[in-house]
Amino acid sequence: MSTIGIWIIIQLMISKMAGESFNQPEFSSLPTWSPNATTFASGYTTGYVIYSIFITTDNTVYVSLFGFWRVRIWLEGSIVPFRDISTSPRYPYSVFVTSNNDIYVNTGNSPYSVDKWTLNVTNSISSMFVDDACVSLFVDIEDNLYCSLYNLHKVIKYSINGSANPATTIAGTGNAGLSSDMLDGPQGIFVDRNLSLYVADCNNNRIQLFYFRQSNGITIVNSTEV
Repeated sequence: MSTIGIWIIIQLMISKMAGESFNQPEFSSLPTWSPNATTFASGYTTGYVIYSIFITTDNTVYVSLFGFWRVRIWLEGSIVPFRDISTSPRYPYSVFVTSNNDIYVNTGNSPYSVDKWTLNVTNSISSMFVDDACVSLFVDIEDNLYCSLYNLHKVIKYSINGSANPATTIAGTGNAGLSSDMLDGPQGIFVDRNLSLYVADCNNNRIQLFYFRQSNGITIVNSTEV
């Protein structure tokens, strides 16, 4: 199974789960998509590398433009960019937007950190420092920030509500593996209202579910089921 394929699967599976800041379309039991796509941004507006896209409940689109050192924002129905957030001289990797419009961006080059932009503010503050690039970010209903570390084979969590506690590993051991407590190249992540963590464990071709405070995951989809 391809990396893109397993990422799409996890997005479809979580579309009915809780989460106030991002778009959750209603799917039928057998959804289909038009074979003809509509391009609203390309070329000079997006650059050549896009690592992350985030769509809010009002259909505002946030795109991390790795080669342009910025996050670009489009409002619903517009092909003209609404705003740019510069991350120069660092490359934006993953992006997550909360319900109060705080924008979290991880940079894909050292020193690695997750930075936050608040609404109508041009300068960011660092919310968390990490050991490698976060392929995916998520903020749960209790203001915990999650980061999937593809190269380090784990997912970490950090409280962004003023806690002085360091980030903790909540899934994976830090070594690549196939056992229930291990991951191999985690990418897309999602956390539901029960604080259960879903991980696209890409190199193992599966989606793992980690219940709250449980280090052993349950495989809910693997390569034989898609």
